[in-house]
Amino acid sequence: MRVAFALHNHTLPAGDLTPVQAELEDMVVSTPGLLRWVNRSIIKSGGREWIDLQFWITRLDLDTKNYNHVRVTRQGQKTLVVSAFVPLTQYSRYGTQLDAAMNGLK
Repeated sequence: MRVAFALHNHTLPAGDLTPVQAELEDMVVSTPGLLRWVNRSIIKSGGREWIDLQFWITRLDLDTKNYNHVRVTRQGQKTLVVSAFVPLTQYSRYGTQLDAAMNGLK
């Protein structure tokens, strides 16, 4: 399991996050491999709005299948991205913990 946090010098537009969500979904769709969405939504957690993307990517060239959970939110004038993934071989052990950790973000 791997979790990464990144604070980008990019300001998300005020108001509705739906257009940003659509752009992020397009980026995921362009990832090489077979995609299966688990969730694509905007949620409220820890007092803020998050773009919440959960999906499986199967990379045929690498013979891997990974569960990915990505959240994006505003952090002042910056953008906070939290990205986590766990391989299928470890999902039964860590998948629930990964999602619980993401749901605990503030």
